[in-house]
Amino acid sequence: MNDLHAVAVDLSKLASADYQPLLKQIGAAVLKNIDARTPYKTGQLVRGNSFEVMGNDAVAFSNDVLYAGYVHNGTPPHVIRPKNAGGVLVFEIGGQTIYTTLVNHPGTKPQPFITQGIDDSIPMIESMGVRYVDTLLGAS
Repeated sequence: MNDLHAVAVDLSKLASADYQPLLKQIGAAVLKNIDARTPYKTGQLVRGNSFEVMGNDAVAFSNDVLYAGYVHNGTPPHVIRPKNAGGVLVFEIGGQTIYTTLVNHPGTKPQPFITQGIDDSIPMIESMGVRYVDTLLGAS
């Protein structure tokens, strides 16, 4: 009966524990992996990466850059037209200026940097969680 009481005490400690310090550590560590996976051209995408601790049991990762979703998820083939009716698109290819009223864009491949950064972090998250629980329970 003593062992059962010890298990109940341990479970009570775990159920009432403050996990926010652990979640903040996990968030910061995972964010480094997300940053490492983020495509870099101007640095804007990396600067847009962030995390937020949600209550006592979750961490949310996001990117607030307007085009981040298009990079992360890719885009299907689509038509690009001028913003104004009767307008012209102007761009350069191989040093030659091109004027046109329509471009058939082939789409872009996904570059799921947030998902990949989280996936890369799973063993680390598990290890951090085990160490935190051991500390809560007084294990060495």
